[in-house]
Amino acid sequence: MIHGPCGEGHPSCACMVNGECSKNYPKEYCEKTTILQNGHVRYARPKNRISTKKNGVAVDNAFVLLHNVDLCVKYQAHINVERVSRDGMEKYLFKYFTKGFDCSKVGLQRKRASGESSTCTKGVNEIQDYLECRCIAPNDAAWRLLQFEIHHTNPSVERLPVHLPLGNSVVYNEDDSLEQVLQNPWNQITKLTAWFEANKTYPEAVCYTYAEFPEHFTWHADGKYWDYRRGTVKVARSYSEIRTIEGQQYPTFQAACQAPGLLGDDREWLSAIVDAAHWALPYQLRFY
Repeated sequence: MIHGPCGEGHPSCACMVNGECSKNYPKEYCEKTTILQNGHVRYARPKNRISTKKNGVAVDNAFVLLHNVDLCVKYQAHINVERVSRDGMEKYLFKYFTKGFDCSKVGLQRKRASGESSTCTKGVNEIQDYLECRCIAPNDAAWRLLQFEIHHTNPSVERLPVHLPLGNSVVYNEDDSLEQVLQNPWNQITKLTAWFEANKTYPEAVCYTYAEFPEHFTWHADGKYWDYRRGTVKVARSYSEIRTIEGQQYPTFQAACQAPGLLGDDREWLSAIVDAAHWALPYQLRFY
C-alpha cells in the first residue's frame, strides 16, 4: 500500500496540484501512533532503513498509505481503520457509500522518432474528471430518486441580491399579462430596496453593511421587509424588565420568551410553510 510515487519527478500524477501533492505525501515521520487535539490520528511512521521500490523509485514509510494489515489480507482490499473522534467522520463514510465504482482513464501519447514518449504533461482537472467518469451507485440513485437531502449548509446562508434600478428578477404566473406584471408594486420590492428603506426606518441600521445586515435583521417574505431579530433583553435592572419585550410586560418569564418566538411552537412551522409557498413547487411542499 504505497502512495505515488509523486513529486517533482512525477508531475503528471493525479494527486499533483500546483506542483505539490494534494494528499500531503510524503508524510512526517513518527515513532508511535498519537492522537492530536483536533481528533486526527497521526500513525506511527518510524524512520528506519526499510525501503522498497515502486516504478523504479525508492520509497519508505513516509509514502505508506494508512491501512489495517489484518483486514487488507482477509478481504483483499484497501481498508483503513479510523478513530471516531469528530463530526466529519460520518460525512467521510457517507462519501464512500455514494462515490460509486472505481473508474479508469486511458489516453494515447505520441512517441518521438527516437522511440521516447513525449514528456509533455497535462494538468489534472478533478472537477471535469468527476463529471466525465462518475458512476451513480444503486443506493445513491435511490437516494436521489426519493429526493432526499444530498447536502446542506449550516449555518444557513442568506442570499442577498444585487441589481441595477428596475433590474431585479420578477416571478409571476404564466397567465399574467405584461401590464399586470409591470404595474404590480410588489414586484419592485427586493431585499436590496427593502434594505434602503430599513436604513431610513432604523437609525441603528446604518452601522451595518448590506452583507452584515442579516446578522442583525431578519427578512419577512410575506411582507417584504426587514425587521430586527428577536433576542433577549441585553440590559435589565429588575426581574420586571426581563419580562418586558418591546415595551410590553408579560406576567411570566415563559410568556416573555414565547412572545418573540424563543420557545418551540407551531408558529415556526406555519411561518416556514408560508415562506416556502412563495417559491416551492407542489412536490417540494409535500416533502417539506
